[in-house]
Amino acid sequence: MLIAAGVLTYSLDAEVVGIGVLLGVGFPVVVLLGGVVYAIGTETDTTVDSQKQN
Repeated sequence: MLIAAGVLTYSLDAEVVGIGVLLGVGFPVVVLLGGVVYAIGTETDTTVDSQKQN
């Protein structure tokens, strides 16, 4: 029973570490991608607005 509990906690720890690594690596990438998409979106919005004004 103790061995099973130890294996369970170990696998949970490994999952938590894996999730932590994924978040640590993935979060900046998502933020960068989001920033690029947002910049492109605002850029196209402003160009459309300026074209409407002209």
